[in-house]
Amino acid sequence: MFDTTGWADLFKIHGSVTDTNSIVLNSSDYAQYDKNSILINAKIIASMIDAPILFLGYSLTDRNVTALLSSFSSQTHVENDYKRITVIQYSSNIHNLSEVMQNSTRY
Repeated sequence: MFDTTGWADLFKIHGSVTDTNSIVLNSSDYAQYDKNSILINAKIIASMIDAPILFLGYSLTDRNVTALLSSFSSQTHVENDYKRITVIQYSSNIHNLSEVMQNSTRY
């Protein structure tokens, strides 16, 4: 387990390998997550207001990430809020690291 006490919050929104029942993989897992995620989503959105956030291992096609970004952008009026969010996405066919800025898209 990675200790982030005192300098960062770490949210494993799709579960943890230490609790295999918490892992979100299929549509029924997503439905269960949606049912039980109100408080954690509120905490993540509140964290997004105070500090930049990094989504590691997620895609902008993930419905939970998209919902969080949509809620954040519709409920806040933080100038340049897109600069506060970073999504790092894995692609098996890409072998070089590249940075892509998508600053005009609102979710």
